[in-house]
Amino acid sequence: MVWLLWSMKESAYKVSVRETGNRMFAPQKLACHINLFRDEMVEGVVFYKKAYSTKSVITSQYITSVASHTSILTYFHQEVIRFGSATHQHQSAMVREKIRQYATHHLVTPEDHISISKESNGAPELIINHDLGGTKSIPSA
Repeated sequence: MVWLLWSMKESAYKVSVRETGNRMFAPQKLACHINLFRDEMVEGVVFYKKAYSTKSVITSQYITSVASHTSILTYFHQEVIRFGSATHQHQSAMVREKIRQYATHHLVTPEDHISISKESNGAPELIINHDLGGTKSIPSA
């Protein structure tokens, strides 16, 4: 249960950093509440100056969480990538490729029009380059 709460807090923290730029993580200042615990899916709320809705997946091998300001995270997709003994650079390349493939399929956009960069606060940002020369940024949650 401790790892679940840590995962929920970490997800809310990442959303907060994106908004405020404040990278001061104080886990004791974040309060968690679990609303629903069903099978592998857990829904909850993290309170840190505001409320962040969270969804977590718990298996025997990992725990992963996402957070948002919306009261209901209606869309949640999870992809498990087995890294084995890959280097950090190779892991990063594998994750970026998987995100580009997913965006290509679901946004009906050619893969070479999709790039991933980091914002000034270090958060990843998906960028879609349109044929007409414009771009669309999709920040990660």
